Amino acid sequence: MRRRRVAVVQSIMVPGGGTEGVTAWMVEALKGEYDVALITFSDMSSELLNRFYATELSSDQFSMIRPPLFPLLLRTRRFSLLKDHLMQRYCKSVQEKFDLFIGSGPMDFGCPGVQYLAMGPDSTLAKIITHDPGVSTGYYLTKRSIKRLFESVSGFSNQRMIGNTSLVNSNRTGQVVDNVYGIKNYQVVYPPAIAPPSNTPWHSRRNGFLCIARIEPYKLIDQIIHILKRVRENGVDVSLQIVGRSDDPNYYRRIEQLRDQNSSWIFLDSGCSREELFSLMNGHKYGISGALDEHFGMAVAEMVKAGCIVFVPNGGGQTEIVDTPELIYENADDAVDKITRVLNDEGLQKRLLDRMGQQSKIFSTQAFCGSMQRVVHQFFAAA
Repeated sequence: MRRRRVAVVQSIMVPGGGTEGVTAWMVEALKGEYDVALITFSDMSSELLNRFYATELSSDQFSMIRPPLFPLLLRTRRFSLLKDHLMQRYCKSVQEKFDLFIGSGPMDFGCPGVQYLAMGPDSTLAKIITHDPGVSTGYYLTKRSIKRLFESVSGFSNQRMIGNTSLVNSNRTGQVVDNVYGIKNYQVVYPPAIAPPSNTPWHSRRNGFLCIARIEPYKLIDQIIHILKRVRENGVDVSLQIVGRSDDPNYYRRIEQLRDQNSSWIFLDSGCSREELFSLMNGHKYGISGALDEHFGMAVAEMVKAGCIVFVPNGGGQTEIVDTPELIYENADDAVDKITRVLNDEGLQKRLLDRMGQQSKIFSTQAFCGSMQRVVHQFFAAA
């Protein structure tokens, strides 16, 4: 009996991205039971996937299909929506060659498939589809027209997209997907956190905080600095290591100024290899996030898996990661109070570490692979 043919689809893959990690582990999860093909416009290889995402893929375990793309589109990171629709058009053209398509984002393959959705309420696509009242009329009409133009390129059908098996990366994303698309029968499949398990004893770690985030206003890193400055004023000597690429030059300069004003305890690094990042996670006791409405929060999950106690604001999928009231803050005052309490109570720290150990299992690569295998089994059983 021939093995079923499964296509894992992502239009553009940039090594290091979170969506790419999910795609890589989809291939890893399915390679043993199915003939898997990774379809992408990007120049990707098993070696790159293994290096960035700790997969164990070899070129003989799956095939790589790279459809042609206009060189100008290939050289720019812009026009991601157009690239997605060009990919959907390609999938329709090779529909007969595969038994199942699995893709990231809302997808119309021309036949029922599986789509993995990661969408926050502040995404441009969500605002345009729901006609968010905060969006100006001119902007809305322009973006809606562009969206419809790109959909005409792929022959996109909203009805076919809704008919897919829909997976979401958190309950929070599920709520957004329901609001935006009316998809209610979604399944939550948490993405895999690929940080290695903790191997550094608690007493050997730095009594400091790690913040891993793109340096942009949405991440509220300046508020994190002010929170921890107040914690220090309460008599708790902590440091802050900020790691993330600069996505907003003006905001990055603002964070640099704050770092310079507090250079004895704040450290900033805009470039860090995965190995260096894992080492920082294993070397710090605490993590912190400032973003108010993350659809998941991969950095939070990785810090939890690495053995950190992580504080997050009350909003988005990151609250599902820690799932502990002592670590979820409502505002700056609440953050200062909760952080000060935890850092002054060794017994509470131990209880929270035990809790984080339990939570980390939910976001393991093993859990993700098991979920994907079940989803695909159920898809073929129902076909």
